[in-house]
Amino acid sequence: MRMHFLLGALLIAGCGSSDQVTTNYKTIGATGGQISLNSTVLTIPAGALAMDTVITLTQTGDSAPSGMSAYTPIYKYEPEGLQFLKPASVTFELPSPADSPSVFWSNAAGGFDDLRGKIVGRAITGSIMHFSKGYAGKGLGGIYVDAGVPDLMPPADLAVAADLATSD
Repeated sequence: MRMHFLLGALLIAGCGSSDQVTTNYKTIGATGGQISLNSTVLTIPAGALAMDTVITLTQTGDSAPSGMSAYTPIYKYEPEGLQFLKPASVTFELPSPADSPSVFWSNAAGGFDDLRGKIVGRAITGSIMHFSKGYAGKGLGGIYVDAGVPDLMPPADLAVAADLATSD
């Protein structure tokens, strides 16, 4: 009886409710598309994928590497190791203010590269050629793009900022 009570208590404790979704899936093919999760938007242009691929975004509980500061959670993009035929882009919502924001993307050596990025309002977008993990954090700093986007950007406008930052 005591073991059943403890097991029940553990199950109830683990069933908490959260407003944030931690994983999102979407099939994207040769025509391209977008997928978002919380504070990130992934934009895959037409021609970047040869066939339909199930794309998965997961918000991890990982911390920024030692000596680095993260402004966003670290996200994992799958299928792991996916290579694009042309650059895709990832956009992160930034806190206000954010000092020297950059996009960081994991590399084959196990570290993160500072990709810098384009900043529109409170969002930063970086160009990527493969899937791995990424986040926005304090780095070398991105390039500010004046696109008339207000400083206080609601999450619904992240996709708009992603589109603005990827258009030339």
